[in-house]
Amino acid sequence: MKGGTRVGAGRPRKVEGARKLRTLKAYDDEWELIKKFAAMVKHGDKAKAKCFFN
Repeated sequence: MKGGTRVGAGRPRKVEGARKLRTLKAYDDEWELIKKFAAMVKHGDKAKAKCFFN
């Protein structure tokens, strides 16, 4: 068999519900705050993180 598509070739399809990769610039002291907040959102208490914006 010649030509055609190959199984597993190419870019994988997007996964539903996966987090998007985003980039930003920050100074070292700002980055520490961002890391703490991100950990709170991802692994900790989302309700506590939401209170920062209410």
